Amino acid sequence: MSRIFPPLFNASFSFYSYILGIMLFFAGSLDAQILLDSERLGYQTADASIWEIGIKGGPGYRSKDRFENNLQNFTSTFQPGIFSNTNTFGFRDVGFSEFVFRLAFAENQRFGFSVGNLNFHKAGLQEFTSDGYITRLDFDISTVYVIFTYHYIWNLNKKWSIEAGMGFGGNQTSWGAGGYSTNGIEYFPQKGSLRGNGISLRMESGVNYRINENFTLQMGLMWGLHSVPSFSGTWNGNIATFYIREDGKTTPLTESRATDAIILTNQFTRALDMNASHAGLYFSALLRFSY
Repeated sequence: MSRIFPPLFNASFSFYSYILGIMLFFAGSLDAQILLDSERLGYQTADASIWEIGIKGGPGYRSKDRFENNLQNFTSTFQPGIFSNTNTFGFRDVGFSEFVFRLAFAENQRFGFSVGNLNFHKAGLQEFTSDGYITRLDFDISTVYVIFTYHYIWNLNKKWSIEAGMGFGGNQTSWGAGGYSTNGIEYFPQKGSLRGNGISLRMESGVNYRINENFTLQMGLMWGLHSVPSFSGTWNGNIATFYIREDGKTTPLTESRATDAIILTNQFTRALDMNASHAGLYFSALLRFSY
C-alpha cells in the first residue's frame, strides 16, 4: 500500500492587554505640553505634527477560496483504482492582532507601518478511501506580516473623525500539521511543518473617537489578503511540500517522491499556493505624541 504518510508565532493577547494598560496610564497622566494645545492652535494644525503608536485587533471571516478547494482534493494514496473523498473543516474564522505606528506627514494624512499576526482557527481535513483508510489532518496556520500603511482622516469635530486607508507589505506563513492515517489495523502518524513567504495587502475604513488630546479609540471594517506562492519544509521528517498533480489531486510529497511521480506516472505537478483573503471587524487604541 502506497501511503503518504516550528513553534508557530502566536501573538499573546495578554501582552497587548498589558501594553494597552500602559497606554491608558500615560494617556491620563501626560502633561499637556507633550502635545500642542488644540484650544490655542486649532485641531488641524495640531493634527499635522503628531505621531501615534497603538494596538489593533479583532475577529475575521474567510470565504471559501482556491487554497481550501485544492486541499479538498487531498489524497493519501497513489494506487490506481482507489477512490477517496475529502472534506475540509474550519478555515472560516480567523483572528488578528498587530502593533501600529503612524506619522503625520501632511494635514489629515498618516503614513506608517503595522506588524501583526493572523491565525486560522481549527482548520483541517478528513479523507475516506475506498480501501478502508481514514486520514485526519489538523492544521495550525499562522501568518506574521509587516505592512506599510497610508490613511486619510476626515475630521467631523474635535472628538469624532472617520478615516480610510490601505497597506502593502510582506508576510511569512507557518503551516503546522498533525494527525494520522489508519484502517483500524495499520496506523501512520502524520506530522508536517511548512513555511512560505509572500505579499500582503490591506484596505480598511473606520470611525475614530478622541478621548483626550493623548488617546484615540477606533473601530472599523477591514479587508486583507496574504498571498504565498509555495511552501517548503518537512513532512514526517523528510524535506517535502504540498503538490497539485495533473489530475487535480493534492498531496504532500518529498523531493524524491515528487520526481518519481513526474517520471513514473507522467504527471506534471506544481506546488500548492495560498491566497488567503479575509474580512473583519477591528478595534484599535492609539496613543498620540508631538514631534
